[in-house]
Amino acid sequence: MKDIYPPNNKRSIRNFNSSVNEDSSQKEDKISGVRSMKMVTGNTVKKEESLENTTIKFDRESTNNHVEQKMSKRWVWWLGGIFAGLATFVVVGFGFSSQFATADLTIKPMKINVEMEESIIVKRDPQAGELGFEIMSVKLGEPRKIQVNVEGEEEVENYASGFVTIHNNFDTNSQDLVATTRFESPEGYIFRIRDKVTVPGMKDGQSGILKVKVYADEPGEDYNISSTRFTVPGFAGSPRFDDFYAVSDSSMEGGMVGVIPVISDEDSEVARNSLREGLEEELFSKAFGSIPEGFILFEGAYSINETSEIDTTQGQLILDAHLSGVLFKKENLAEHLYFLNSGEKEKVEIMDWDAVNVSFETDEVSKDLEEIKIDVSGEFIFVRKIDKEAIAKDLSGVAKRDSETIESIFNKYPIESADAKVSPFWVISFPAYDKINVILE
Repeated sequence: MKDIYPPNNKRSIRNFNSSVNEDSSQKEDKISGVRSMKMVTGNTVKKEESLENTTIKFDRESTNNHVEQKMSKRWVWWLGGIFAGLATFVVVGFGFSSQFATADLTIKPMKINVEMEESIIVKRDPQAGELGFEIMSVKLGEPRKIQVNVEGEEEVENYASGFVTIHNNFDTNSQDLVATTRFESPEGYIFRIRDKVTVPGMKDGQSGILKVKVYADEPGEDYNISSTRFTVPGFAGSPRFDDFYAVSDSSMEGGMVGVIPVISDEDSEVARNSLREGLEEELFSKAFGSIPEGFILFEGAYSINETSEIDTTQGQLILDAHLSGVLFKKENLAEHLYFLNSGEKEKVEIMDWDAVNVSFETDEVSKDLEEIKIDVSGEFIFVRKIDKEAIAKDLSGVAKRDSETIESIFNKYPIESADAKVSPFWVISFPAYDKINVILE
């Protein structure tokens, strides 16, 4: 057969067939190769197993590579997860711990050293610019008793007495009342004052008042009357009669006419001295434990008042006593003394009250004391007050590194120096104001 050459030097048909035959031959060889494998093994299952093993081996290698790739990716994910978890833990931990953060702010306030010697009139009912005081009274738990020898009896005439508050509702002018001015109860019992007094006039629509002691016009138990309202007979028939009156604070007491048992003066004094042992210490200790918060009772600013009676049936002297003391509110006293020293009204405290010496120009402290002169002296220290809550609120949320803001806050207050510690240490800002503990040195 003649060779036919196609255009462009393409393969000839012969060559094409030849190659086809060659390919077929190769296919037959491959098939015969498979058949020969069947013949060699003689077992189809073996062949399948062999093929399967080949496939498994291929798959395992592929799988191992895939697993290794997946394992590698898993390690990356695990490590990433661990780091993410740690980061989350740290962030949450920081946030959580911040909720429980606290701060201690120790402040040394500004101090003013003062040397003072002043005389002051203090009043039970102070007006603006005046210093006031209060009276406290404590009694023995039980009266003290001691056996005595009763030597006889004596006749006595005692006048009942008590305190009344006089009211001036007439006008704004003060009213003088002379000694022996009478006050009459609804039953007609007459009581008198023993000294001249001046009743203040009305002020801001309120009646002027004055508390005084009155004494029965006659002795006897009939004048031991309960609390009541008294008129002033001296104003009868005048416009003042209805607008001037007095009200007793408690019952009138002490009126008596009769015989009482007596003991000798010597025995009486010995018995009283025996009962007085430790009496002042007991009363003062009881008074000291009864002082209200924020008040002070100075040494010597009290009196002990005694009452005694004789129980003839038991042959006993019975002694009772109570302590009356002058109390000052520390805040008011400190600010008043500071004003007297500097002329400025400031919120201040006194650091050491033991350095303040106060003496009282009075013979007796009683529940009826209306005003008293005191002498104040000593070298002591005033401390400007700091509003703890306000400074804590100002600092709340401020970054610890923001020194400029912190300094500007401190400059608002009378602070000499300050030291702040925030816990835990990694918290970057001051906590909520109620978690800031302000300590004044």
